[in-house]
Amino acid sequence: MNSKRRNLTKEDIISATTELFLSEGYSHVSMRKIAAKIGCSSTNLYNHFQNKEEILEYLLKDGYALFLETLEQSVKKHSHSDPLVQLKTLMSSYIQFGLQHPGYYRLMFIHNIEGASQIDTQEETDMLKGFSLLLALAEQAAKEKRITHENPHIVAQSLWASMHGLTSLFLTFPNLDWGDRDALISTHIDTFIKGFT
Repeated sequence: MNSKRRNLTKEDIISATTELFLSEGYSHVSMRKIAAKIGCSSTNLYNHFQNKEEILEYLLKDGYALFLETLEQSVKKHSHSDPLVQLKTLMSSYIQFGLQHPGYYRLMFIHNIEGASQIDTQEETDMLKGFSLLLALAEQAAKEKRITHENPHIVAQSLWASMHGLTSLFLTFPNLDWGDRDALISTHIDTFIKGFT
């Protein structure tokens, strides 16, 4: 038995399965196909997960938990800052999450994985908590008269849509010449925030 089979980890499985779910579609992926992609036996794979549904559940739980933690840490780090600074930081963290974890982001926010609706996970709760962080900052900014729009909920939804749009474009067209990507992200965020001030 080679070392790859001996040292098979959940991370190996998650990485390979994510690629297969994205390229072939959830319904066309089997445990045998996952094992073949990794280069291990199906038996070895079953030592870690009972079926592909369990892999998807693990993947989504892990992805959404990491997503929420990323946003919470960005807010915590700037908890005493101006609410507009906090909004900009959270937006940047959202986009960076997508760039640093493209597989997770695609499965969570872009691709409609048909098996996900059948799984009892915290994904919706954690996603809504992420939006709640954004909404709370928009409400605080409105309270402090840092934004002029009368509806913080619309502000939060608009900012979420803008973050998702830019992140999705980066992931969908990775070979496009984006120039200075960091400058683009910063300009994008500043422009949208300025539109509400």
